[in-house]
Amino acid sequence: MVVETTQSNTKKRLITNHFKDKLLYPDGLERERATYEDFHSVDDRAHNAFINCSGVGPENEECSELYNDAVWHYNNCRYTEALPCFTKMLEVFPSTEPLIFYYIRRCEYVSSIPLQPEEISYAAKLERRIAKPRLLKWLVPTGEFRGRCKWCGRYTNYVGPETPTFGAAYLNNCCRSCMRAYPMPSFKWDSPDGRAYSYYRGSFNDEAFYEEFESDYDPKPVSKA
Repeated sequence: MVVETTQSNTKKRLITNHFKDKLLYPDGLERERATYEDFHSVDDRAHNAFINCSGVGPENEECSELYNDAVWHYNNCRYTEALPCFTKMLEVFPSTEPLIFYYIRRCEYVSSIPLQPEEISYAAKLERRIAKPRLLKWLVPTGEFRGRCKWCGRYTNYVGPETPTFGAAYLNNCCRSCMRAYPMPSFKWDSPDGRAYSYYRGSFNDEAFYEEFESDYDPKPVSKA
């Protein structure tokens, strides 16, 4: 299995099995990762991290627009459309690099995978449906939605990123092509805090996730998963 370990920064970023967020927890105390509290605060912390970046804030309309567009496209498996939003954000707001390098990597990788003939046909049908008026979308059934796997780039049945796997086989939430778990992109779970939660919780049963994480970060301590 090929593991992508391209780093945007030659110096690994330190990460630990604890986290803190002054906006959510004004007491300034650290909380433990891979806990109930961690799970339920990842989404807010992913958002707050951008607010805390130098030159960025909720009042910055340009950043807010890029942020909202990038999140929407990424969560909807539209890697090619999300990529310029992330790269523009990096260009205008360099301080966001530690937060978005991984999204850029995933978007670049999936966008570089050539589509197979059947996938080209499906992608065209999907774009035609997206362009239809909302009422027509409701009247015309489309069957099961498929999205491109963030690990291998192939189209696979869409399963929500938070759908549990129910066991080591991971068949309940895996790509039908590469069989890796949690194949759908998620701005929340692909954030630094989201990846750290998965790392310390041991959410994956393949080595690729842990190898890639440890190529980006210097975890203290290292996960025992």
